[in-house]
Amino acid sequence: MTANCLCSAPSLDDGRRNVAACRTPVAALPSEYIPFSLEYVRPYRALYASMPVRTLAFSLPNLWAWRDYIGLEIRFAHGLAWLRRMKRGVHILAPAGPWDQIDWSALQAELLDAGEIYRVPEYLAGIWQKHLTCRMDVIENRDFWEYVYKAEDLATLVGKRYHMQRNHVNTYVREHGEPDLRPLGPGDTSAMLELASRWHAEREVTDSTRAEIESLRRIRKQWDHLDLTAEGLFLENRLAAFAVGHDLDESTMAVLYEKAEPGLRGAFPVMTSSFARLAVEQGKTYVNRAEDMGEEGMRKSKMLYRPVDFQRMCIVRFHN
Repeated sequence: MTANCLCSAPSLDDGRRNVAACRTPVAALPSEYIPFSLEYVRPYRALYASMPVRTLAFSLPNLWAWRDYIGLEIRFAHGLAWLRRMKRGVHILAPAGPWDQIDWSALQAELLDAGEIYRVPEYLAGIWQKHLTCRMDVIENRDFWEYVYKAEDLATLVGKRYHMQRNHVNTYVREHGEPDLRPLGPGDTSAMLELASRWHAEREVTDSTRAEIESLRRIRKQWDHLDLTAEGLFLENRLAAFAVGHDLDESTMAVLYEKAEPGLRGAFPVMTSSFARLAVEQGKTYVNRAEDMGEEGMRKSKMLYRPVDFQRMCIVRFHN
């Protein structure tokens, strides 16, 4: 299986309707880069929905959560939503929209002016290689590959490959009884923030770990507008683990946050498995658990859960 088959591509008619919907309030859409704002939720969502491959990196909840940390800006041009990060290096990101319907040859000069584009899904890089005549370097960006799992695998933890995770779950049940799992909402975000702070306190403090706490605070303020799903594991009526996610596409649930009480054996696999069961109950086939950001410990942990594929990301450099 390849990354491209994980997301359902819309029909051409669907894509045209989505782009048309975006162009309705033409005067209100910025043609030059401005700070990313929820004012543009509707046109951005329509363009995102028209993407033949939808990744967590470009989902609205993810962009909103990390907006301030990366200094995210947006503009609408050529039937696409173009994104640019202005902090920690100025980078133009891959645009959202109906990639299969764009005349990329007409935009070659603009891409050459950009010089380099980050967070380019492998699918879009392939389109550019097919339709552009300029020289391109497509550079694998492994730190930002998104991990994709079979939802049923994580929900059941069946088989030899999940022996370790099942042992941890069984230890939790033996020591604490059947897991107390409850749906979470915006009123639970203070408890989530406290738990996330305890989790980060056990690890090396970096800019990205601090930013994750701030991103959760941002999510709290706009929870109802971002169509989030969240679940928590409680122990003695105290939040011991939680997961927050959202629908990525028709077949995939994305996970924005996963945290568990430091030192509480079994809490993390209990939470991971339970959230995957939610995805299965909602008719999802896959769970996208985001990238590892190049952190060795996170990469090892994500690989232990046996991804079936990745949403592969590239850096693309254009040359005359």
